[in-house]
This record gives sequence, C-alpha cells and structure tokens, in this order.
Amino acid sequence: MEAETILILLFVVATAVAIAVQRLAVPYTVALVVTGLGLGLLHAFQAPHLTKALLFNVFLPGLLFEAAVGDRQFFLLTLEFLGLGLGDFQQFLGPHAGGDGVEDDPNALDKLV
Repeated sequence: MEAETILILLFVVATAVAIAVQRLAVPYTVALVVTGLGLGLLHAFQAPHLTKALLFNVFLPGLLFEAAVGDRQFFLLTLEFLGLGLGDFQQFLGPHAGGDGVEDDPNALDKLV
C-alpha cells in the first residue's frame, strides 16, 4: 500500500475510535493507544515513513488543539493573558492617543524616552 492510503486508513480508524469512545466510558487518548497497540501487534498496516514535517504539520496541531480545547484552565489562562496584553497595549497607547494631553507638548516623545 502507498503511504497516502495508509494515512487515510489510519485517520478512518481514529475516527471510528472517536465514535466508539462516545458510547464507552474510556478516554479518547487511551482508546487510541490501545487501538494502535492492537494494530501494531496484528501488523494490520505497513508503518508509514514519518518525517519531521509530517509530524509537525499534520499530527501535532491536532493533538495540541484537542488538548487545549479540552482543558478549561488553559482556556481561562489564555483569556486572562489576552486581557492583560490588551490592558498593557491600552496603557501604551494612552499618552499617545490623547488620554492626558501629552500630545500637546512638542517634546512629549523626549519625555517618554
């Protein structure tokens, strides 16, 4: 079999595992590991040639996204970080955006530095 066919079949297996996990009380990652071990022991597929580009561009983004979306604390920390960043940006723009009259002074930039 070609590498593309093998990868498509593995994605189909992963999708089937995701559907089956919804009916069982087993975490998705555990079911994927058990399924992968089973397929490996049975030599059901020829192992595809994995490259760094394939791992970083195809598999890693999906795993990171699934882990980040599933973790509520990570989501809240991201919102907090964005809020702090916007507050800092607003503080940076405050003197330049007409907040306190600094722009009326011709030497305002010299005072900021």
